[in-house]
Amino acid sequence: MNGMLDLVQKLVKGNSMSESYVEVVDLLTTLRDSRSEVAVRFEGDSNYYPSFVTAVSPRHRVMTIRDSVPAAPSALMKDKEVIVKAAKQGRELTLESRFIEPLAEDFSLGYQLTIPDRLGTTRPRKAFRVLLDDIRNRVRITLEGPDHQQINGTVRDISRLGVGMKTESELPRFLSKYFHGDNQVVGCNIELEDHRRINCKMEIRNVHAVSSDTHATLIGGRIMDLDQQDGSVLADFVAQLTREHMRAYA
Repeated sequence: MNGMLDLVQKLVKGNSMSESYVEVVDLLTTLRDSRSEVAVRFEGDSNYYPSFVTAVSPRHRVMTIRDSVPAAPSALMKDKEVIVKAAKQGRELTLESRFIEPLAEDFSLGYQLTIPDRLGTTRPRKAFRVLLDDIRNRVRITLEGPDHQQINGTVRDISRLGVGMKTESELPRFLSKYFHGDNQVVGCNIELEDHRRINCKMEIRNVHAVSSDTHATLIGGRIMDLDQQDGSVLADFVAQLTREHMRAYA
């Protein structure tokens, strides 16, 4: 009886998904879909090697990477540590994973690794951010500087405390202060779904050019000066998106 109870508890625990785990899956899905390069290091080897995330299975907590890693046979053992590093909007993210097994006997199809429970980063966020891949075109954002200069874009990720946006517009003069190390706060207007809108301030935390022919720029920052009503609207919006993500990955 106790054995059956332990099994049920393990199954329930294994199927539960925390916000931090959903954030990891969001990142891996983005890396897979964009074919962005990652750096991989196997236990026992101090070098990092380029690779790509080729598949993600949130339910089974397994991901696969392309076979481009010259790992020694001793490293390709079950439960050996594997470090996967990626960059997103100027942030270095580390995934502390474990080796499961190769996809084929000759390793030609790549390796299966565990999906870790949380991201590692040198600049951790204080709140879970939800990616907006499915609805980003419906969530518009406008930043406004002190001289009423504006820059428009689309929201890429959002939390109760911060937002990341993408713009293909030319950067206005008011954003140039960021590159000189100034602590910069600008006006911010975000159009949520169903014509809901919030007005706040945004402290610029990063400005990062996209490596592509679109000349797009990624801008991230901390949300400030929300009144109580707008704060409730934003919290409800983020909570709704979080539930949708967890249902999708469950």
